[in-house]
Amino acid sequence: MIADLDHYFPKHEYPAIAMLPDNLIPVCLACNERIKIQQDPLDTSTLPGAIQRAFIPYKHEAIDEMEIDIEFGTRDKFLIQLRSLSQEETAIARVKNFNRIYNLSGRWPGRLENLYDSILSDLAEDNPEREHLDQWLRNKLTKICISSGKGKRKLPLYYLRLRLIEILLNDPLKFKAALRDLEMPMLPED
Repeated sequence: MIADLDHYFPKHEYPAIAMLPDNLIPVCLACNERIKIQQDPLDTSTLPGAIQRAFIPYKHEAIDEMEIDIEFGTRDKFLIQLRSLSQEETAIARVKNFNRIYNLSGRWPGRLENLYDSILSDLAEDNPEREHLDQWLRNKLTKICISSGKGKRKLPLYYLRLRLIEILLNDPLKFKAALRDLEMPMLPED
């Protein structure tokens, strides 16, 4: 949930731009107060050209250059890897720097687990017919995918949900795993 404004370029490092609207970005409270804190997006400690390794809010957004890969074997073991859509060195460095600042690959697996459980729980409440469960699930996931795609640029959670649903729809093994997980709560109790 968006609940705070972050000084993307920390005001203690860049006081001249502290109140410029382009430096104030909406973020969740946890990202601002516990994750990014006052990390400088211009990581100047390693190589020259730090501005090239930073996404600039409102001008050069991360969502246009990266993709999230989601791996999962068991239901509660999600792994996230941020990947540049380009093989260009500076683009790869930008994605790594973005992950350094917000630690998405460390924080989002827990969110994924909650999203996955929530989606399946909501779907199970619809009391689907067992006979055509696979087609029913595919149709429901497609609708969720479409609605998530509409908000993916505004809320990171929509983007994360969109990627999860896309993977479930496009990977037959992961779709079957979701189908099994959906069927589990539907089993009759003894």
